[in-house]
Amino acid sequence: MKKENNGSTATKEEKKEIVNKNKSKKGLFKSELIKSLVEKIKKPKSDKAKDSKSEDEIKDSNAISLSDILSDINNMSKQDIDNICEDINSMKIKVGIDSKAIELLSDLKENENAKKLLQNLNISMDIDVKSISEFRKSDFDTVKSMGCKIGKVYVNSGWDEAAEKGYTADKYEKIVTNAEKMLQKAIGGLPKTASQKDKFMAIYNAVLKAEHYDYSALSKNSPNKYTSRNLEGFFLQGKSVCAGTADALKNLCECAGIEMEYVQGMAKSKHEHQQSYHAWVKAKIDGQWYNADPTWDANKVGKKYEFCLKSDKDFYGHKEDKEYNPTYRRDRYSQTHRRTGETRTYKSANISIDRTELEEYYDTDFDKKEINIEKVSQSALKYATKHYQPVSSVPNIQLTFKQKLAEFLSKRKHLKNVSFIKNFIEKNKFTHTKTENTGSKMPNKTVKELFSNQDCIQKVPKDVSERYIKNYNKQNKGYTPKSSKENIHTR
Repeated sequence: MKKENNGSTATKEEKKEIVNKNKSKKGLFKSELIKSLVEKIKKPKSDKAKDSKSEDEIKDSNAISLSDILSDINNMSKQDIDNICEDINSMKIKVGIDSKAIELLSDLKENENAKKLLQNLNISMDIDVKSISEFRKSDFDTVKSMGCKIGKVYVNSGWDEAAEKGYTADKYEKIVTNAEKMLQKAIGGLPKTASQKDKFMAIYNAVLKAEHYDYSALSKNSPNKYTSRNLEGFFLQGKSVCAGTADALKNLCECAGIEMEYVQGMAKSKHEHQQSYHAWVKAKIDGQWYNADPTWDANKVGKKYEFCLKSDKDFYGHKEDKEYNPTYRRDRYSQTHRRTGETRTYKSANISIDRTELEEYYDTDFDKKEINIEKVSQSALKYATKHYQPVSSVPNIQLTFKQKLAEFLSKRKHLKNVSFIKNFIEKNKFTHTKTENTGSKMPNKTVKELFSNQDCIQKVPKDVSERYIKNYNKQNKGYTPKSSKENIHTR
């Protein structure tokens, strides 16, 4: 005899639903699409490495791509969407957003299936792009309005160790907002017929005026170690070192449609004896590649554009690091340029634009910029203005034999304290003399005393004056500021 269903016993459909839920919890997929995507990311490590250089891929190899889910969203039934959400939520599958997914979301912002999918996913999704040009403020607003829960935003450009820190959604929104304001102010007033060169120079000028060199980031345990080397330092904190400044210029230009390349390598000015690690950019303008160093130009005394739109040959003191070949990966298989062993080929810059040809772009606001400065003597200013980096308060000084001998003996710690040698040094030590028409003399002082002189009212950017201090003290054993200490990180 058939038993009557009194409502206490589950129907076949309900039992099936319970079984499906249990399967999902145990790792048995309800959605064939999710199953195939998960199997795809479980490829062997060697196979992942082959794909690691793809610029638009999700950099977390344990995450599937939202673009792969959205690609057939129009043909999905309600049950298909429910199955996808059930698998992802119950198994806590990571889902990432790349530039392709951002484009799809922009096209699907009125699509009900896409909205339902995103609103029913109870997970935060990280976003990977290679430039803020791929995730503008309007894109950010679209993604949030569709119910997408954003985890972190990773802009995979610049110094990899700083880029891998990423930005919270709130922080990225502020970064991209400030970047777009700067971009609008720089090129918003240009005519529609403006060339790429016009746009680049307008953006370059904006970066030079906004750049504030962050000397605190050079110390070993600085809290700004990473922020000053990514977009946060430049666009939010208002200070950065070369890596952050170069990356900011790169991203702004890409928003204006200019192809860019971030470069790291060794650099030294004409008056430095040692190279230091540095960062700059290459820009493709009207079909030609050029070098540009916004950090050095921003802190140059006197004329600007000495390091702007130069060929590889004319870009003095800069040597590309061909071993800097980052993957921007953020998992256990992550490999930076220190471990890949693969060399990199940078774009070749074969022609230069003379600085005189760029004078039409000169911004008089450069003359008003007073940031990161130190007071120096008139003669140091004169030399700095002419040669970019002073190595002496008076150039081309001819020492007498006794002065040279006194200088030599003063560097010998076991000799300089002997009474008659000490007297000889005091009598014959070199005294700076100004080359101006007054012929007035400047006493031989330590650099600390020289720079604290209240009569020294002229100013130069701090990086020039501190390099001056550093070089001066190699000869004079004077005051050494903390920020002159060597640092292995990108400057």
